[in-house]
Amino acid sequence: MEAVCIKQKISSGLAKVAGVPGGNVKLYRVSDTSGPFRDNYIALIKCLFDISASMSGTTPITWEHNFLFALIDISELCVGDYLVKVSDERRDAKEIYFVSKIESDRPVLVVLKNEVISIYESDISSDNNLMGLRASEGPVWAHDRLIAKNWPVSMQESGGGGRPLTHLGTDIQTSGFKILMPVILGIILHQGLRIKISGSNSYHIYNLEKTIFGYRLNVITDKV
Repeated sequence: MEAVCIKQKISSGLAKVAGVPGGNVKLYRVSDTSGPFRDNYIALIKCLFDISASMSGTTPITWEHNFLFALIDISELCVGDYLVKVSDERRDAKEIYFVSKIESDRPVLVVLKNEVISIYESDISSDNNLMGLRASEGPVWAHDRLIAKNWPVSMQESGGGGRPLTHLGTDIQTSGFKILMPVILGIILHQGLRIKISGSNSYHIYNLEKTIFGYRLNVITDKV
């Protein structure tokens, strides 16, 4: 009981500290698979972000997966929530974070978003007893089924991929990427699902890991 009381006091203290230098963020919570921003925000909270847990403000954000710490009142917060900086709402590139891990006695771990994805189930066959094969039908995503839409994630090139086996002069090397994202309630991600990003590029999942921090997906570029 005493330990719980101490943690509550620490959490309250962190929230008070954030209220002085921190800015306003809008808190969004996912209610279904249609992404976090379909509904209106549920709270406006003071928050201070920094790469360092000491909140020194001396370390810049770099071009990679960005894990940051957030000084914020955790009483209204859940893992998987999204935080949007109010000061960035009129900018083309908003600072959006998803909550990765919450501990009552230290700053919250968040991940900075740099891409928006939708997830599809591909190659759904109605040809029973034919091993999933069917006639050619044009683009490979013509009959994909949408299972999750407009999810902000962190996506960076991982150096995977390679040259196609055809070894033609016109071949383009495939690219591998790593995606960090929160767990989607009611959806189980698996190998073979297709990922489409806001720029209409298409990828598929070839490996994934579900952790206490969320999903880590390894995807590779699709070729049509």
